[in-house]
Amino acid sequence: MRAALRVVSAGLAAAVWGPEVQTAEATATATATATATATATATATRVCISSTMLKAATQQSGYVVMQ
Repeated sequence: MRAALRVVSAGLAAAVWGPEVQTAEATATATATATATATATATATRVCISSTMLKAATQQSGYVVMQ
């Protein structure tokens, strides 16, 4: 439903204000998508680094116990 309203809104905006509004809306959408992608990538990277650090700490603690 919301997507349909966005399409109708975009169509009305294009009819009333022309291509400038379409360009601004497309830019805003692209920016939001890029931001979401960057955030997801950064989060995945942090999780991967945390996992690697946990594995290294676990291995290190095992070596200390063996000595």
